Amino acid sequence: MTRPMSSIARAKRGTLRPLGRPAPRVLERWPSLNPARPSRGPRLWDFINSSFCIFLLSSVFLSGLSYFYSQSQEHKKQAETVQRLDMEVAFRIMRLHDLLGDSLPYTEVNTGRACVIGGTIVGPGGMVMNDVYYTFDEFKERSLMSLVWQLNGLLDERDRKTLAPALESAKHLAAILRNENDAFVMLKGLDDVESGDSIWKMRAEPAKKTQEEIGKLSIGRWTQFSP
Repeated sequence: MTRPMSSIARAKRGTLRPLGRPAPRVLERWPSLNPARPSRGPRLWDFINSSFCIFLLSSVFLSGLSYFYSQSQEHKKQAETVQRLDMEVAFRIMRLHDLLGDSLPYTEVNTGRACVIGGTIVGPGGMVMNDVYYTFDEFKERSLMSLVWQLNGLLDERDRKTLAPALESAKHLAAILRNENDAFVMLKGLDDVESGDSIWKMRAEPAKKTQEEIGKLSIGRWTQFSP
């Protein structure tokens, strides 16, 4: 007759688990019950509370904050530059309308030319031959075309499309007004006037072209500054 195997013998043969150790399936479902695999929770929490981690997180936060502040300041500065350029261009376009009058003092002729070409027009003996043609001192040596070109580079793609005709118009106006004798004719010399300023008028063909180009420059972003 076969004698039943004792529990000790079965344990030796591997059919029984040692007391106090969970079954493998239980360990797969609840790994934290495995005494040979301690929980990582306390270690992670200790690291988060460590001085190094706090320093690291603070550095990342301050770097991000500094970046967003710099970007904000840059956008603000760009917006201010765009507004100043718009005001400058609008003022010069307004002064250009004076060139279409029936009779112009020579000072007004040169003021209109300076609006387009840029820079003070100096006559014999260093005499300034033009009136005020700019709004901001930083732009007084700049041509109309260079102002529109800079503005074009600061705008988004949609707004840049509206400035394409304006760039061409500024270029054409510079070609028309560069030589005063080609664009204007003198009506009265200094001997015929009491004001001390000769009287001029724009020739018919240049006047027609100038009026056309001024019309192309009269877009909404600049006419809003008109009085």
